[in-house]
Amino acid sequence: MPYELYNNFVAGCKSHPEKVQVKYDALCNARDTYKLYTEEDLLKFIGNYGLVNPVHGIEVEWGLNPDPDKKNNPLYVNDYLCLVNRAGCYIAIIYINYWFGQDNDRWILKSFKLPDPDKMDRFLPSPFKLTAYNRITEG
Repeated sequence: MPYELYNNFVAGCKSHPEKVQVKYDALCNARDTYKLYTEEDLLKFIGNYGLVNPVHGIEVEWGLNPDPDKKNNPLYVNDYLCLVNRAGCYIAIIYINYWFGQDNDRWILKSFKLPDPDKMDRFLPSPFKLTAYNRITEG
């Protein structure tokens, strides 16, 4: 499921970029670190498979889900480690299929940045993953 989700995200960036919300920090990091200056540049880059060899890290419930029905409609953050021009890139995405009582089919690109060396264990094979990173709560 995590790689199917990733592939659907990439396809969405290419075919329906209007359905992808890029968080401000993700856009700033894309511009400053990877020279992807606009949201359009970033989504075209992702949609054209600019992120290479994605490795899924963890899936956690998004602590800042604003939907009042979040108990029945939890949203999950999935993170991935990829390569961009031989440099590491950490991305975190949220798929929103149902939002405030309506079908939605949208995405949030929550993070797009250099990987944090202190959190690299989440990208190890499952038996080696630590459980210390059980929630992603930043917006």
